[in-house]
Amino acid sequence: MSRKFITAGSANVDHIIPYSKETKPGIRLGGGAVFSAEGLRLWDDSVALAVYTGKDFDSFYGEWLRNNDIDYSGVVAMTEHTRQVDIIYNKEGTFDTEDHFPDEYSDYADKIDRKLLEPCVGGETVGIHILGTTFPDIIGDISKMCRERSIKFGVEFEVFNLFGKSGNHELMKELAGFTDYFSINYYEAERLFPGVRDYQDAIEELMSYGVPCFFRVGTDGAYFLYESKTYFSPLINRFGNVDATGCGNSSTSTTFWAMCQGFDPITCSYIGAVTGSLNAGSEGLVKELTPELRQRCFNILKEYI
Repeated sequence: MSRKFITAGSANVDHIIPYSKETKPGIRLGGGAVFSAEGLRLWDDSVALAVYTGKDFDSFYGEWLRNNDIDYSGVVAMTEHTRQVDIIYNKEGTFDTEDHFPDEYSDYADKIDRKLLEPCVGGETVGIHILGTTFPDIIGDISKMCRERSIKFGVEFEVFNLFGKSGNHELMKELAGFTDYFSINYYEAERLFPGVRDYQDAIEELMSYGVPCFFRVGTDGAYFLYESKTYFSPLINRFGNVDATGCGNSSTSTTFWAMCQGFDPITCSYIGAVTGSLNAGSEGLVKELTPELRQRCFNILKEYI
């Protein structure tokens, strides 16, 4: 069964441990692709999730996905266990991570390819959004599939493996050129591009690629770079601030969704901001993505636009 929007990336289970390993962990569902699906499903009824994962995936995610009518027939079990991670928060705001079964999923963790996505694609598919790889051959192959079928292709790039390497400008420009939309944040831009001193420097770099970009700047908000102009949306706090996990994933996918739906650029940026605000007001995933919640988000959007 195909859906209008497909998202792919990572799915994991986070064991949150505040400040000390001696603290009993609180378990939260997580992973970039799942938060991306959450954001898309908030605004649209037709969403599918595709990930490589473990055989126990349904025991963690099945109920949430079924209750929110997210198609997960594209989930492919590769090993016994879904990725499980201890996230040990330090008092200064940083955190350390430890994997439970690192050898089991080292070959497929965060993997996305055309083979995973293609079975999910059908005649109604409008957009594919992934949280993804920085390998041009893989991005290029997915891009080719999308262009053959007139599907919009968006990527939230996972660029940590590029930090400190030369030629970042050329590689990022090549990767962006395969997409119809991409996203990174300021922390990543600072480390990717030597000489970036502030947001404006990063914006000029990213604008030169000529591809719509959702540039996230943390608690300061985000800029949607579209057709040589910038459209700023500040941080919106309308649901409380409980947990920022997944805010970037959900806001990025929904800004892409809004662009595909033909909203004007400033509205696209604010749709991302409203989504991030909702996500921050929940501990982990938003449990119920109801029509009433969608209407509330539209009403908040109207206050700003």
